[in-house]
Amino acid sequence: MTRLGIVTGLLIEARSISRAVRRRPTDKAPLIFAAAGDASRAYDAARDMAAQGVGGLVSFGMAGGLDPALRTGDIVVADSVQGPDGTNSATHSAWRDAIATALGAQSGTVYGSDHALCAAAEKQALFTEHSLRIVDMESHGVARAAREHGLPFLVVRAVADPAAMPIPTAARSGVGPGGERRALRVLAGLLHRPSELPAIIRLAQHSGAAMRALDSAAPVILERTP
Repeated sequence: MTRLGIVTGLLIEARSISRAVRRRPTDKAPLIFAAAGDASRAYDAARDMAAQGVGGLVSFGMAGGLDPALRTGDIVVADSVQGPDGTNSATHSAWRDAIATALGAQSGTVYGSDHALCAAAEKQALFTEHSLRIVDMESHGVARAAREHGLPFLVVRAVADPAAMPIPTAARSGVGPGGERRALRVLAGLLHRPSELPAIIRLAQHSGAAMRALDSAAPVILERTP
């Protein structure tokens, strides 16, 4: 079994992988790092993992939907990653196809953004103009490290917020620098914007559905390595 390096955005996503490892112990447990929506940290972590001898890199976690056809909980195993500078990096085809088939996942290009895309119009424009299907903030960092080290890489993401769903302002400070959730920050934001409470509850429900999809995907990734 090849040892993997897996980069997530949130600690809760990293713990999904850790739980899958505990259910299927191995002497080649993956290296895991939560980059908290920071592509530079994702790149540094993936580069360090490569230096430690991993045989493949994975970007794993939730994503925003750009394609209106995608629904909450849909898994996308990306064909490629497009960075904000236009760089396009293809994922490993055989590995990608094996995982996508096992999960019944969708394909397409993920947009790696350096900032959170919170407005529905901004998300929908990326699909209309560039046919990009989902967005996250770590995959382009992982892709860069994979290119530099000649490693196969994979992107497995579950849609949390669909294309038409905006991210409420109060939620935007809800992630700490280590990928931890900061509920108190969200509550503080709601004190100033109480009208956003329904949107916060709706986002939490959608995130929960995405996490359930990721929990199902995690063991499949560990079982099918390059």
